[in-house]
Amino acid sequence: MGDTIVFTLVVTNNGTVDADNVTVTDVVPAFLDINSVVVAPAGPSVGIAGNTITIDFGTVTPTDVYTVTVTTVVNSSATPPGGTNNVTLTTTSPDSDPTNNVDDVTISIVLGTLQVPDTGFAPGRVTNLPPQPAENAYIAYDDLWLEIPALGLETTIVGVPRSGDGWDVSWLWGQAGYLYGTAFPTWSGNSVITAHVSLPTGQAGPFERLRTLRFGDRVVIHAWGLQHVYEIQAVDLVTPDDLEVFRHEERSWLTLVTCLGYDEAQDTYRWRVAARAVLVAIEDEGSSISARQPAGGTSDDRRSPSWQGGR
Repeated sequence: MGDTIVFTLVVTNNGTVDADNVTVTDVVPAFLDINSVVVAPAGPSVGIAGNTITIDFGTVTPTDVYTVTVTTVVNSSATPPGGTNNVTLTTTSPDSDPTNNVDDVTISIVLGTLQVPDTGFAPGRVTNLPPQPAENAYIAYDDLWLEIPALGLETTIVGVPRSGDGWDVSWLWGQAGYLYGTAFPTWSGNSVITAHVSLPTGQAGPFERLRTLRFGDRVVIHAWGLQHVYEIQAVDLVTPDDLEVFRHEERSWLTLVTCLGYDEAQDTYRWRVAARAVLVAIEDEGSSISARQPAGGTSDDRRSPSWQGGR
């Protein structure tokens, strides 16, 4: 997130007569914010609607050469594998070679070397935290929160910025943290959300019973008037440095992560719990959500979760 990507478009007329009503449309991927569009020489009208850029050149003569510079910045929704910037040109004049009126370029999103957040606080022990550095401040979202009916859990979701190779979740307290660089909650891809199993006070954290979730249990992301309903597909026990929790998904998935098995001698946790859930429904806010009712079945249809690396 925050990287600048610049696209350069060159518009010319390869024919021998004027081209009338020339329009260029550039559809920029949603994970890029458009900062500026500059046309040289100046004159053509530029319009921006969402992530679609429309440039009206009017008449383009055989001697005209226009250079368009589009400056964009990668936003927090960027997830692997990336996307494509598509550009098309239209004209009302006859065109002997329409194949050169389209172009595209693929932008690959690579997370690079990752470091899973450090394991959390010791249970039953008070941990004194220093003030949270300004550069590590979490991002607050209006009307974005997490509900897990089977756990009786409701908590807000904040954005945890990525610093260097990883994330610092020390100051989450009772909130859930969405890890920047994974899919934004409710979007396509794998959204990794973490919360503490034990708070700095030594008391139980919001994900203290995450490991008790079972196949088909509902996880709900409440977002701006809609309920995005997910169903648990697996609850895995993994090592603290296992990067499989970040694996890419084409559909909208959640991976809920917390710690398990505190080792007093090593002052760390032996395992992480990774509960994976897939989107099954989008409903209006206020709809009733069943705590343990898989879609298309009864509570007797649940099967045991999958465990990996168990003790």
